[in-house]
Amino acid sequence: MNEIVAVVVNGELTIRYDRSRALTDRQRESLDGLDRRMEQEGVELEGARIIAPDLGQRSRFVADRRRLRRDVRDTCPRAERQG
Repeated sequence: MNEIVAVVVNGELTIRYDRSRALTDRQRESLDGLDRRMEQEGVELEGARIIAPDLGQRSRFVADRRRLRRDVRDTCPRAERQG
């Protein structure tokens, strides 16, 4: 059985995770906190507020956030990021 989980949005790989590897305590805490916030506050996707997002909507929200972070990181010159 393949232990790799991948999330593809609009044909672009946004998240790749190897399920055979255990999460660190910090990763688990971060994901638990994100889950709590999504349960309490919902999510915003494509300008629409979703109060009780399902698993697919949660996954899309997380993938969109990761892609936005990567896009911002890619547009910021390396010297400015280190400073």
